[in-house]
Amino acid sequence: MGFHAKEHLGKSHEVLGASRSAGEDICADVSNESELGRVIAKAKPDAVINAIKPPLSVDAMEKEKALTYEIDTVLPQRLAALGKKHGFTLVQISTDGFYEGAEGETYDEDATVYPRNYYTYTKAIAEERVRCTYDNHLILRTEGVFGHDRRESNFFARMKKACKNGEEFPAAVDQYSQPIYGGELARIIGALLEKKATGTFNATGPDYVSRYELACKFRDAFGWDAKIARQSLKERKIQFPLCLKVNVGKLEEKIGKIRSLDGQVALLKEFEKTSHG
Repeated sequence: MGFHAKEHLGKSHEVLGASRSAGEDICADVSNESELGRVIAKAKPDAVINAIKPPLSVDAMEKEKALTYEIDTVLPQRLAALGKKHGFTLVQISTDGFYEGAEGETYDEDATVYPRNYYTYTKAIAEERVRCTYDNHLILRTEGVFGHDRRESNFFARMKKACKNGEEFPAAVDQYSQPIYGGELARIIGALLEKKATGTFNATGPDYVSRYELACKFRDAFGWDAKIARQSLKERKIQFPLCLKVNVGKLEEKIGKIRSLDGQVALLKEFEKTSHG
């Protein structure tokens, strides 16, 4: 997500990326409270987009709880406190994965939060702490963000790598959600910031598909010789919501229509073509 936010918003704004690893404008450990404070004070940002996530799978977060909590819960609260001090807009990338996910239900922003695993638990707490600390915030509940990813950790990047290596790629036939291209999410963030919007928004794509259907869409769009293995999410050790159908009406009322999944995949295809020749 961070890459696409910088790539899109950098066309019309000065955007600085921060990371512990080389390759970003600011090399810093933002999980360190003092270092984070120094970075913010020096940069004097108008907005901060918190797209940082632990370098762990959702399964691994069940074991690495201290690190997960530090990044997913403590960091957003610190950023909210710094926002209150320095006056920037905080954009907190959250998840819709803490909705119950019952078949036949559609969830809007005031639906009951029902975390099923440690990851969604930490994100739910983070939202409450941001709200209680600082009013000038945007909380974007998203899921299934796909696109360019240096860690190769999102669904598209993992599938691309598996196809390149001739490996089988598992995709759940019973996990449904509304995935979104990172570039489209970045466009949404830009539009909300331009309108000086605040509050909580479901920020997903408009199309409700299974992971298996999404994998097939990528295969067909990119012409991959993919070995897609049908999988059931019920085989996983930890719990996930199976039917994440959300209402994006509040967001579309604010910024207009969100691009269709086909339109988003077409944008990703164009990006891949231009960035890799």
